[in-house]
Amino acid sequence: MPGGKPVSPLAKVRVRDPDSRRLLGIGKSGELELSGPSLMQGYFGDDAATRAAMTEDGFVRTGDFGRLLDDRSFVFETRMGDVLRLSGFLVAPAEIEAWLQRHPGIDGAQVVGVSTAPGVKPMAFVTLKPGAALDETAAKAHCEAGLARYKVPVRIIAMDAFPTTMSANGIKVQKAKLRERASALAHGR
Repeated sequence: MPGGKPVSPLAKVRVRDPDSRRLLGIGKSGELELSGPSLMQGYFGDDAATRAAMTEDGFVRTGDFGRLLDDRSFVFETRMGDVLRLSGFLVAPAEIEAWLQRHPGIDGAQVVGVSTAPGVKPMAFVTLKPGAALDETAAKAHCEAGLARYKVPVRIIAMDAFPTTMSANGIKVQKAKLRERASALAHGR
């Protein structure tokens, strides 16, 4: 996963729990906050937007979910809007996706949250390697062998390709369309 180390000795990165708002230590995932001489000071003429984007001590709330490493570098895990709250824990879908991609027949994976009666559950969409067929039971067993129970997808659905769009940063998977599909599948629509 991308991340890095601040280039300037004046730049700082820290991680904050999005619910309790307390700062987190090494290895704990939360919202990345940045400060440094080259970051914005605020939105011109929009104090409300500045207050929403900045902390009182001058850090920018990135809207990104990540964690700090021992060497004070950081790892970007996902956008905050894509983070799943599963059984009370914040989970980056990339963790589940990476495990699914270790399955011999799975080429790519995208995981989204779906609302169910007991709460939000992960649902996976996968693309397959040439010649592979999806055995959903075997794919779930693969997940059960390496993930905490609450991270195992309720469904694993094969697709020919993920829905994508072009963005300023290249091709982007449309997670919103996957969330819509997951909701329709979960609720029989």
